[in-house]
Amino acid sequence: MPDFSHAMRPTFTAGLYQRLEKGEAINLVTPSIADGSRTLSDIQEISPNDKFLIIKVSLKAYRNDFNGFLIDIWQQLPKEQRGEKPQDFAQLVERLEAISVQKWLFIEAMQAIFDNELIDPLYNQRFLSSLNSLKNNRNYAVVGVSEQPLDRYTIFIDKSPKNASVLELKPLVLPLLSQVDIEAELQRHPDIVRHEQSIIREAVYKHPHAYDFLQFVIQRIENGERAGEEIENKLKVWGKDFNKKPFLTLRYIVGLRQKIVCWLREGQRWLLVPILGSALVWLFKLLF
Repeated sequence: MPDFSHAMRPTFTAGLYQRLEKGEAINLVTPSIADGSRTLSDIQEISPNDKFLIIKVSLKAYRNDFNGFLIDIWQQLPKEQRGEKPQDFAQLVERLEAISVQKWLFIEAMQAIFDNELIDPLYNQRFLSSLNSLKNNRNYAVVGVSEQPLDRYTIFIDKSPKNASVLELKPLVLPLLSQVDIEAELQRHPDIVRHEQSIIREAVYKHPHAYDFLQFVIQRIENGERAGEEIENKLKVWGKDFNKKPFLTLRYIVGLRQKIVCWLREGQRWLLVPILGSALVWLFKLLF
């Protein structure tokens, strides 16, 4: 068993590593995709290259670009075993079959292709079937990271809504950070003096977005921001800065639009389309 003392959550990450060795297919659930990504990076950093081929890709940039998603994975294959550019996911799986080591596929931000009728239509039933086929093969392990469990999402296949649990991944919730985890991470950064560590640890531990706020604070300390000020004052200012996020983002509006479309499909609610359409156009113009 590798040493996971470098990991954000050493015990949890070691347990996840053992499950991947057994070839499991897992849905890692966390409200912070960055936190999930860190967990996968902790595994990737310590895993021997001669034993595993680890492929890590985020769907965040590829919701409307299935070919980009496919090429990203293909380019992570060993150069001598890539062959010609694959035409679909099933063909990519055939290339993976030729590689003798166990393959671990890490897919981040899976929610990017859920609750959205406007995704690339190549995220179709053939793609789902090919991805699900990996879970029946001990030579593969799959981790899909999402903000919520898959059964809370809808995926549109050929414009038809399906529950996203058709992707047969076992849910595994990323646990909250402990004070021990937070302190160990702070100690990895020599710019943070010892007497400040306990104060930061308490503030992060109580924060509802602990991992993201922790990295936010670490980055500002390493950048030398507000140097010379008391750490309590820094945390007060940085806490306000961290919370300065727009309530309504473009992604939120697109998701809201899709939920409204699904609702309108039921019964005679389509009669409300002109009213709701005008309201959404007004809101979009107001914000953008």
